[in-house]
Amino acid sequence: NQGIIAVATREEEGELVSFMNDEETWLAAQVERSIARELGFGCAVPFGVYAEVRGEKVRVICEILSGKYLRVEEKLERNSAIKDAAEIGRRLKNEG
Repeated sequence: NQGIIAVATREEEGELVSFMNDEETWLAAQVERSIARELGFGCAVPFGVYAEVRGEKVRVICEILSGKYLRVEEKLERNSAIKDAAEIGRRLKNEG
């Protein structure tokens, strides 16, 4: 399981908190958000997205629990994971 803490700062103060950034957590969050953005669901549709960085791969699990049950579990290449995650979101949206 993962937890993500976001810190908002003024642009000129970003360097003060940059030491807190974890690249793998940031990538996992961006992958999850990329899928969710493509699906376009609000709070009324039960779905879940989980991403975990493992070396040069990003493991992604996405489930849609409304209407037609859909589940995807894939390993993406780290360097194209955000773009590939968007494609997963589009594919799931078309299947649902």
